[in-house]
Amino acid sequence: MVEHDTVTDEYIVCAGLGRSSDWYRNLVARPALRVQVGNRSWEPRQRLLDVTEAADRFARYEHRHPRTAKRLLAWMERSYDGSDAGRLAMMDEMPMVAFGRR
Repeated sequence: MVEHDTVTDEYIVCAGLGRSSDWYRNLVARPALRVQVGNRSWEPRQRLLDVTEAADRFARYEHRHPRTAKRLLAWMERSYDGSDAGRLAMMDEMPMVAFGRR
């Protein structure tokens, strides 16, 4: 999970292994019936983030968790030059999904 947006009460997740990830392709084909976070579970409202919003969310994640972000990118065999344009290009390959309440 990248972020819990407390304003919209959405949970943001990233397909770090890309658009070909099975779970991501399944969500694109058919929205999730249920999500669970901790001991809470609900029927979600789902939306796919556009690349600009995804890049902004990832920038915030990097700011809050710099070492973890660096390790995750290395594990996913991803890298970029640290620029906004580079982050935007990278996030075009690593889509994000928001799950909110209906």
